[in-house]
Amino acid sequence: MIILLMSGIINLGVSQSLILSTDKGKTCKVDISVGQIKDNLFDVTIKSVWVAADFKPADDNQSVLGFDIGKIEITNRSFIRLVSPAGVNFVASNSTSKLTFKVSEKFQGGKFEFRFPFFYASSHDMAKDVDKREDFTFKRPRDYSLLISFQQSDIVDKSIPLIVVLSPEGVDEGLKSIVDTNSVKVRFIATDESGIESVMVNNMAANKENDSTYFANVSLKVGYENTINVTATDKGGKTVKKQFPIECRPPIKKVIAVNPIVNEVKIKPSDVDIDIPEVAIPDPLKFALIIGNEDYSSYQTNLRVESNVEFAVRDAEVFKEYAIKVIGVPEENIIFIKNAKVMEMHRAISQFNAIAKNSKGKASLYAYYAGHGFPDEQTREPYIIPVDVSGNDIQFAIKLTEFYKKLTEFPTKRVTVFLDACFSGGGRDQGLIAARGVKVRPKETPLKGNIIVFAASSGDQSSLPYRDKQHGMFTYYLLKKLKETKGDINLNDLSDFLSTEIGIRSVMINTKEQNPQTNIGSELGNTWKEWNIK
Repeated sequence: MIILLMSGIINLGVSQSLILSTDKGKTCKVDISVGQIKDNLFDVTIKSVWVAADFKPADDNQSVLGFDIGKIEITNRSFIRLVSPAGVNFVASNSTSKLTFKVSEKFQGGKFEFRFPFFYASSHDMAKDVDKREDFTFKRPRDYSLLISFQQSDIVDKSIPLIVVLSPEGVDEGLKSIVDTNSVKVRFIATDESGIESVMVNNMAANKENDSTYFANVSLKVGYENTINVTATDKGGKTVKKQFPIECRPPIKKVIAVNPIVNEVKIKPSDVDIDIPEVAIPDPLKFALIIGNEDYSSYQTNLRVESNVEFAVRDAEVFKEYAIKVIGVPEENIIFIKNAKVMEMHRAISQFNAIAKNSKGKASLYAYYAGHGFPDEQTREPYIIPVDVSGNDIQFAIKLTEFYKKLTEFPTKRVTVFLDACFSGGGRDQGLIAARGVKVRPKETPLKGNIIVFAASSGDQSSLPYRDKQHGMFTYYLLKKLKETKGDINLNDLSDFLSTEIGIRSVMINTKEQNPQTNIGSELGNTWKEWNIK
């Protein structure tokens, strides 16, 4: 066995020669040399010269020496990888080939042994065909390998540690975490090629859960935005820090009645809440996402109850009944959330998106939202607002364009959206920032794909309640029509009814204009008009 030994950077191009021959007498002299290691990279150069019987260079510019990249035998393979040539299955040359390898920073020192499975081909084209290749049957020396030795000091620590926060959720996506407890468990992954030396959270050592996962229980100051600093240092002394806020709000105080309640007020069901026609046959390819965001003041201490969205939860609950009984969405196919917080909404929308992805174009999607909408004052971009996000933290809300994008990212049979929300900054009673005193006309949101959106109001209007019916004005008349027609109505007729009826009744009941609008995807043309609601 011929062994070529080298130790890190002291090697200055040591080489070893091999003689290889085929049964047909084709003979090649192969010189293998190894260059210096620099920045964890080193080169192996293979020079081939075809020779005659007397070992003098032959006049042969066609024959090639080759080897399959994937068949190179390397010990300690997990610590080394081929950098170039990239994207090739084999190397074939009638002159010189250079291979560049990279040693992992995790390598603690030791040896790599290489064996190259050389073959002969009469040309480069022949080398591409496995059946046209020939093995070398004579080798001098008979067995050979390339042995390269490194010390740990030869390996350079180039990378910085990577930190991925697992909880609180959403931190790495730029979302703000809001809690109502005075402590929180921070979990994260810290990794580095050379290994992790230490991990700190707010200057205190973190606990190790497994090889790469750490956690720390962090105390929070109630009523403040607390800054969390996670710091990881690798074996080479390189440090990285990730910083994020956690807002700690006072817990919601629950009042428990100890005496019998006198004069208890019972909510009388509306006409659309009872005798819902059960006419639909459940369709396993129909899915619904239903969210009712009503209680904002319990999650935001600076808001009064007037900023809540009156009847939004009731709207969502009753719409769910209609989705099951009239439209034909199986109950197990419904994602239903009351008073959804930001992470709950992100998870639900992502789940709905995954349903569309895996339905392979066969699903019909229905999305219903009752709650606050809000515009960015500078860009006029409309947002859907979770209950734990204020108008001052609009960047953490759900951008309406992103919501639509998630619904239409993958092919579906169709997507129907109902929005009982306004995006001007107003609300059913009072907006999220009452002191602002003005409304913003939200930017129009263009739609793509086979999506139809029924929106409760237009421009800078508010989406108002119908207090006698204990519903939002838009939702009440939507449910009323579904009940009257038992779902046997096309989308065009539904659109005309909502526009006309709510336009008139809002002025009569609330003395304010509210004009619903229907927006459709640019690719639909007029085909949507004949589509039935169910």
